[in-house]
Amino acid sequence: MKLIKILLNILLLPCVFLHAEDKLEVNLLNKKKNNNNKLLEQMLKENQKDSLSSSSSSYSFQKPEIRLLDLSLILQTAAGISTAKDSELTQLQTGAHDPRRRGFTFQNGEISLSGIVDPYFKSEMYALFSEAGVELEEAFLTTTSLPWKLELELGYFYTEFGRNNPRHPHLWDFIDQPLTVGRFFGSEGQRASGFRLGGSLPLPWLSEWHVGAQSPTGGLTPSFKTTSSSTVGGRPVVRKETRSLNDMLLLIRWLNGGSVSRNWEFQTGLSAMRGANNSGLDSITTLLGADFVFNWTSSKQKQGYPFLRIEGESAYRNFEAAAGTHNGLIYATDDLKDWVWSLQSTYGFKQHWRVGFRYEKASGKGSSFSQLRSQDSTRSDRERSSAVLTYKGSEFSKTSLQYNFDRADHLTDKNHSSLWLSFEVLIGSHPAHNF
Repeated sequence: MKLIKILLNILLLPCVFLHAEDKLEVNLLNKKKNNNNKLLEQMLKENQKDSLSSSSSSYSFQKPEIRLLDLSLILQTAAGISTAKDSELTQLQTGAHDPRRRGFTFQNGEISLSGIVDPYFKSEMYALFSEAGVELEEAFLTTTSLPWKLELELGYFYTEFGRNNPRHPHLWDFIDQPLTVGRFFGSEGQRASGFRLGGSLPLPWLSEWHVGAQSPTGGLTPSFKTTSSSTVGGRPVVRKETRSLNDMLLLIRWLNGGSVSRNWEFQTGLSAMRGANNSGLDSITTLLGADFVFNWTSSKQKQGYPFLRIEGESAYRNFEAAAGTHNGLIYATDDLKDWVWSLQSTYGFKQHWRVGFRYEKASGKGSSFSQLRSQDSTRSDRERSSAVLTYKGSEFSKTSLQYNFDRADHLTDKNHSSLWLSFEVLIGSHPAHNF
């Protein structure tokens, strides 16, 4: 009997010990939850290490690490009417995700994934779903611990030229893509693989610089090398390999900003870009741009209202078109010049409500291939005036009603009016965007 009691005590002793240990841990957490969590975790880890080191097993166990991932979904859909036919609307509405036909249009659905990788990197990816299919919008990683507060971005991303091209569609104050993007960067906005390096200058105001290089062969670089059958002005494509850094898309951008007063903030930007185009073996495209934004918020504001934002952007392109022969037609060397400018304002006059006005104008110089510039839908003189009324019930939904008046020289009937109604919703956690 004594032997049986001894064996029972030996068997029950670990259970008693574990029960006492668990009870001790619970008591500690209940009494000093805020102050002793870290100490308790450290003690448990040390206890685990001791028990593992005393084991004769050659296997090692590691506590799984937690990875946080932010996920969001944005849906945009629109409906509208226009005096322009559907075939004309595809020329007036330059964005692939604009409402480009009478009736209903599913503009896009954007899925974003983002998160911190480790102390050195964070990463983001955006994919767009439309009626035409699925496309990669952006996918890149960003450093978080470089010296001198430098930031390096690597991957596939929008070219940071001006204010409008880097913006995702859901960030527009208006329903459709700005003409500055459509004229120079195409229906999707210019994006390609490459890098961007940025930093701050030691000045008494906010002053940031960005330099970057991107591959010219991605297909979404219409002012430069392109995979389409023609390039700017309908010029025939001359296929060529990427030979050196000279063929890359090289970018420099300088931002300055600060507070004018307690209620006014501003930001100005200058952009310059150059890269090879495929109208000839040594032909180059140069882009120059300037932009600004002024933002006013009332000292009596409530949840950001009322506010006033005034912004503008101008851009200039010089496309060196090489000489050649195509289908029996001989064409000479020419510099095709184009410029676009826009001015817009958005006034949040009451909580949830805002109204916006926009004016855009595009023009150029130099004949397109086999036709006059005035007949080229991508280069003709055109103007657009827009007014939009937006209701934001919350940070997660937006409803907009917009009127456009377009004038385009390349159309038989040069003047057209359109009315669009758009709905946008967001679920999940979406990364913050720039000012």
